[in-house]
Amino acid sequence: MRLPAHPAPPPVQAAGTRPASWPLRLAALLPALGFLAVVLAPPLNPDVAAVLDFAGRMRAGEVLYLDLIDINPPLIFLLNLPAAWLASVTPLAASQALVLTLLLLCALCWGLCHALRDRAAGPAEQAVMAAMLPLLPLSAGQDFGQREQLMALLALPYLLLAERRILGRATPAALVAAVTLLAGIGFALKPHFLAVPALVEAVVLLARFRRQGWARPLADPVPWGMAALWLAYLALIHFAFPAYFRNIVPLVRDWYLDLGGAPWWAVLLTAPTGSAAVLAI
Repeated sequence: MRLPAHPAPPPVQAAGTRPASWPLRLAALLPALGFLAVVLAPPLNPDVAAVLDFAGRMRAGEVLYLDLIDINPPLIFLLNLPAAWLASVTPLAASQALVLTLLLLCALCWGLCHALRDRAAGPAEQAVMAAMLPLLPLSAGQDFGQREQLMALLALPYLLLAERRILGRATPAALVAAVTLLAGIGFALKPHFLAVPALVEAVVLLARFRRQGWARPLADPVPWGMAALWLAYLALIHFAFPAYFRNIVPLVRDWYLDLGGAPWWAVLLTAPTGSAAVLAI
């Protein structure tokens, strides 16, 4: 007995090539576009504006930590110098120049993430990556340009590279070098940011140790490259900004680490930390 013949089903198009997928992709970008409008709207975050102002005054000849007193290490001021220069040679205001340079940095990190992403990922993972990668750097909103936002932005390609290193996937050396450089800069913005690469590298090392032993994971150039960058940064501070260690570090030690002479329990009774302690409990 012969079964009735049925026509073969039409070939299934890949999700990325279906005509109906493009409106959905554009709709997924709407949250990022909403945050972009917030980023482009003045004014700058006060902390970001203060750092940019110091960078402009540095270009005018004032000396950081002598004429310009701030407890932040010099890296954030150095990173603002291109925007201060751009504002001096174009009709752009300093704030506009800074937002432009930060958006270009977002585009660079997005391009690196695109180069590092898993081409064999399923449609759900690809859709999440397509929507979230543009959204995450812009979701800071009015805090766009803060050091926390910059660190998170520069860490995105590094995290994708860490996944590739765990899985043992080959990555072009130039791409590894670019990601390592940007991640090293991002994590150097604040001392406690170094906890992030320490934890990530511990995960990578343990995951690779199970397959490869200790020799190859310990020879990975990524952590050593970041460590070399951080040592070079410390040397730069010592030789180019000696007043930071001479004047600023004692100030931080006495008034931040020593809590201004107050006992720790008295600090917990202040309004900001007291409410935070209650919520934590």
